[in-house]
Amino acid sequence: MLVLWPDDVFVSEVPRAQQLIRAYEATRCPVLALMPMDRSESHRYGVPVVKEDMGGGMLRITGLVEKPKPADAPSEYAAIGGYVVTPGVVDELREQTRRWYAAGDTTAEVYLTDAINAYASTRAAYGQVIQGRWFDTGNPAAYLEAQFATALQHPEYGPRLRELARSLDTPNS
Repeated sequence: MLVLWPDDVFVSEVPRAQQLIRAYEATRCPVLALMPMDRSESHRYGVPVVKEDMGGGMLRITGLVEKPKPADAPSEYAAIGGYVVTPGVVDELREQTRRWYAAGDTTAEVYLTDAINAYASTRAAYGQVIQGRWFDTGNPAAYLEAQFATALQHPEYGPRLRELARSLDTPNS
């Protein structure tokens, strides 16, 4: 199952979904979309525990730490808005849900990152560094940047927008 967060936009030659599917086809294991990050930003993301660099942007992972402090970040990669989820990860989600309800905590949240962390601690899981430019559209400025960057890639709209930007840069005489 392919899971993509809608507030993450990628401008790339090969769409994020295709990159994740290719990684899954090569491994037949769960795959997380990853991007390099500055450790100072680790408190904003799930950060994978990288066991091995497989080449081509594929990393073998053994866990995922949700929003660690920069000093505690296990790698310089952020898990960002894309997953190939396998039946084993879904089983982990079910188990977490069962445990939390059995404990009587109906306010607890079930997190995909927790399920992936549990799964990866005992079974093979991978991260794929996504090629392209990533926009987290969780705020208005980033949303506009993502729309503009996407439109610039379009064969019809890109030239028109570049011309508009040039004309706005030129002072009226």
